[in-house]
Amino acid sequence: MSENYIQETDKYLNSIKAARDADAVLKMELISVKSDLPGRLIFVFEGDEDKIVYFNWINRISTGIVYEPLPMRGKKRVLRLRNAAIRDRGDLLAGVHFFIDRDFDDWAGFGAHESTFITESYSVENYLVSPDVLRQFLINEFHCHGRPILRERIITDFTKLYNDFLEETKDVNHRIFLARKLGLNAANLPEKLGTFVEFDLSSVRKKYDNIVTVVKVDREPDITEIGDLNREFEALDRPMRYRGKYCYRFFDRWLHELGKDYNSPTSTYFSDLDRTSNAKLQEITLGSMASKSAIPDGLERFIAAVPALPDQI
Repeated sequence: MSENYIQETDKYLNSIKAARDADAVLKMELISVKSDLPGRLIFVFEGDEDKIVYFNWINRISTGIVYEPLPMRGKKRVLRLRNAAIRDRGDLLAGVHFFIDRDFDDWAGFGAHESTFITESYSVENYLVSPDVLRQFLINEFHCHGRPILRERIITDFTKLYNDFLEETKDVNHRIFLARKLGLNAANLPEKLGTFVEFDLSSVRKKYDNIVTVVKVDREPDITEIGDLNREFEALDRPMRYRGKYCYRFFDRWLHELGKDYNSPTSTYFSDLDRTSNAKLQEITLGSMASKSAIPDGLERFIAAVPALPDQI
């Protein structure tokens, strides 16, 4: 038996042990919360942002539901905890429900389960970027009440710019899509929009010449691997299936650009508006967007099917 074979076997066994140890840590975190809050529903989310968005959605669906949020710092951690809870011989899964983003990898190899809700969009952030959300901000935070023609002009201009943004970031999304579908290592995805795109109130443009410098992978995909995947990517609904964090950050920054225009003496949009009050930019938050956004398809049914625990009956 070769030394290399032994080393590879040891490495494999160590990776299995590390995964089991990590799952045990996740289980202990859930057990601790359930112990501190006996009889309480536990809703497990990917992260803090999801916790905030789902709070607003769930509160609109059912104001009477009481649950403890448990953010897990990542989709795979949520799904690993879920599978560990399913395998548990006790009642660890009882009263625990999981919420994940679809992303580009759907169930990420873990499989569907009745305890788990998955978005139809790439992530929760995609639902926040919409004409309806913008319209409500214009009425309230930008004081365009009674000015429907002005509101629709701004919404039309934003919609065009947003479509331009999605076009300018197509290559970035395509590269991430291929990485996820082919199992390529693309761990250090660009998080700041400014690394690959720049925009203002009325224009947007990409900042890179070669996409390989923006989304770096451990190996370049072979052309024979990507034929069908290219067709699948082209069929995606861009506003709902492109990376949600980028969409949300674009919308948030654009709204603040609109706030600058509101306060400008040479405003593009608001020169004819009686601007006795400042635009309330501090009210534009992740939570306020979620409170105005459409609720994902299927979420109301999922919440309605959550069985009440004894202390909530």
